[in-house]
Amino acid sequence: MTALDVISLAAAGTELTRSVKIYQMMKTSSSRSVMEWLQGLTRPERKRLTEEIIRARNPGISNSGIKAAMRAGAYPRHFPGENIQRQLQRELTIAITNAMAFVGSGATGTIRNPQNLIQSGRYVIGTIQSFSLT
Repeated sequence: MTALDVISLAAAGTELTRSVKIYQMMKTSSSRSVMEWLQGLTRPERKRLTEEIIRARNPGISNSGIKAAMRAGAYPRHFPGENIQRQLQRELTIAITNAMAFVGSGATGTIRNPQNLIQSGRYVIGTIQSFSLT
């Protein structure tokens, strides 16, 4: 159970880090609150968000590079509002689910009982050693 809890916490931590990056990207493109993001973004906000996404996918790209990619059709000038809404709702669901993994671990798992991690580690090492001796 401890191993599953640790794996769950690692996955949740990775996804929460991703959610924080998305939040920061949204915050740079719009001064609205999170609830207002879920209701919809204006065209200029969607354009700024599109540019932020392009920058995240292509680190170090210049403004002229972004404009050239848009003209070439590699990226849209702005993402459709419905797609952004769906993705934001999905990310919010993922963030809540991952936060619940931490809450569950804090209630009964590895976060609440970190000594279980050491005991489980000893058990695994002992099991591996017993197989290698035979």
